[in-house]
Amino acid sequence: MKANHSSVFLEVIEKLSKSTSISEGDQQGIAKNILAKSTELLKIPRANAWLMNEDESEMTCLMSYIASTKTFQLECLSSSTGTKISLKF
Repeated sequence: MKANHSSVFLEVIEKLSKSTSISEGDQQGIAKNILAKSTELLKIPRANAWLMNEDESEMTCLMSYIASTKTFQLECLSSSTGTKISLKF
């Protein structure tokens, strides 16, 4: 029997919530878990994690994940602005 998208999503959320990275406050470990599971669930080739600064004026790239090679990079891929983006509203 094929699982529906909602049950797969809930399963991923449950696994992420039990991650030791969360309980230990390991920001990079949490990002790695989320990026890997996101590419798997969404069937996408790569994903990036970004952090917003305190005044929400800039985002900085934390890391990228490439699903085909199962590798993490401490830079974001395909970012024309580099590793920082300024936000203006």
